[in-house]
Amino acid sequence: MLAALPLASLPRCLALFSRPHAIPLPPVREMAKKAAASGVKATSSPQATLSPAELEAKVCGLNIFKGGSDPETLPDSEYPDWVFELHKPRPTLNELLRKCETEGLDTLSTAEKRMLIKKWNKERIKERNAELAS
Repeated sequence: MLAALPLASLPRCLALFSRPHAIPLPPVREMAKKAAASGVKATSSPQATLSPAELEAKVCGLNIFKGGSDPETLPDSEYPDWVFELHKPRPTLNELLRKCETEGLDTLSTAEKRMLIKKWNKERIKERNAELAS
């Protein structure tokens, strides 16, 4: 139907669609090429049985390089203090609010203040979205 009308009578935005190949088409996507076979064979899985001495000497599964090996473990004094805090769960919004109300805002560390603001804002956004959805 658009081809029957003269281009001058069509709005400018529709005139673009009436001409064949006026709008560039996206490139055709193809499958990725297969990699050339190299001399290095990938291992199917790591060794299932390692001795306790090997488990203590290396950090298993931490290697990120194709031809590399797992890094050696170091004494605890070689690692920064924050590494030993990673296993502790972070406080929830309610816990931070309770601590802020009972002990005061000045007792919170900078990281806890930042966490409180971030979690409060996230909760506020969730409540607002729930209001708009219903």
